[in-house]
Amino acid sequence: MDVLMDRSRTGSWLSRSFSGLVLATGLGLMSLSGTTQGQSSVELATQSVEDVEAEVFQTMGAFAGAQLYSTYLSLGSIADCYVNKTYTSEKVQGLATSLEKISSTLKTRLEHVEPKLVASDDRKATGAIIEALGLLQLEAQQLAKFAKSNAEEDFRAYEQTRTNVWPKIQAILGLQ
Repeated sequence: MDVLMDRSRTGSWLSRSFSGLVLATGLGLMSLSGTTQGQSSVELATQSVEDVEAEVFQTMGAFAGAQLYSTYLSLGSIADCYVNKTYTSEKVQGLATSLEKISSTLKTRLEHVEPKLVASDDRKATGAIIEALGLLQLEAQQLAKFAKSNAEEDFRAYEQTRTNVWPKIQAILGLQ
């Protein structure tokens, strides 16, 4: 049976993944629960396809959560470095553009996957990630624009988007 269809045993792959991410890491060092550490090759060979798929989905969810969190922190750090004159306008624009492109690529990939997901809670969680990635894209664009113009209105637009995206990331990761 396909792991995406069997909810009685495993639940939503994204919700399992994000819960596992938060519980396993405490947002410290990454440590995926349910890994195969300590298992013999015989035990690994006898794992069902569903169990392997569940581990793959959990890992994908952990990466998605880590990407959202890391991008958010990176953009804030880049902005701080600009305001404190550690980074030049050109460096900030380059870094922000790179993060915007990464977020765009991930968002596009998830937009291709979302309609193929069987479970509505998987589609809902994927939609939330897509929305957060879109806001991170916008935040990166606004940071680059602010670094270029140094205008107060561009900074306010960046800060507003930054303020709006954080609660969405918190909700996805189950943070307070």
